[in-house]
Amino acid sequence: MWKIKSLASKGDYTYARVPNHPNSNSAGYVLLHRIVVEIHLKRILTKDEVVHHKNKNKKDNRLNNLEVMSKTKHSKHHAKPRK
Repeated sequence: MWKIKSLASKGDYTYARVPNHPNSNSAGYVLLHRIVVEIHLKRILTKDEVVHHKNKNKKDNRLNNLEVMSKTKHSKHHAKPRK
């Protein structure tokens, strides 16, 4: 589906250079965890879908560490409990 040309690390995340991806930036990069999930699902993620790192390590892009959820569900998942 997507051919990764190279990888780059910036901050907490790893980016994949996929120039023909519709959501790539001007340099052709997309977050690697999104590419990993898209390849697995064989479809492009929607704007509302977020890829959550289960173990909180944003560099761990193994498929079994990634979970797709809506932006709303992801926000609630990370929300601090109210007292």
